[in-house]
Amino acid sequence: MKKVLLALLLTSGVVFAGEEAANRVETMQGMETAMAFIQKGFLYNNDAMVAKGIEDFTSHSQEIKSFVVDDKDIKDGDFNPRRYARNEARVITNLAEDVLRNYQSGDKSESVVAYNKIISRCLACHKIIRKW
Repeated sequence: MKKVLLALLLTSGVVFAGEEAANRVETMQGMETAMAFIQKGFLYNNDAMVAKGIEDFTSHSQEIKSFVVDDKDIKDGDFNPRRYARNEARVITNLAEDVLRNYQSGDKSESVVAYNKIISRCLACHKIIRKW
């Protein structure tokens, strides 16, 4: 009986871990697609495309569970991946709002600057959390 319960626990752990990884991939792909849509909006000078890209990006950036890896994978003392993920989600959401606000006000060069800051934050996070 104990072996059956142990097997069930292990199986459920593997299933949930796979589900979390799939959620992470889906979230990151959604953010990447949204960023590409924003960039396309810049290139076509299309307010609606930029706005839709920002909306999608912001929606995906709220899935902060997808940003976090297991604490045991991080061995940097005081570093807290959950706190870091919450902070990054907040910062990139604010930057996304800056992109849209600047774009709609006609300051497209500042909009691109904010867009590039988002890309920089994404790359920094991937370097730290994903070990790039």
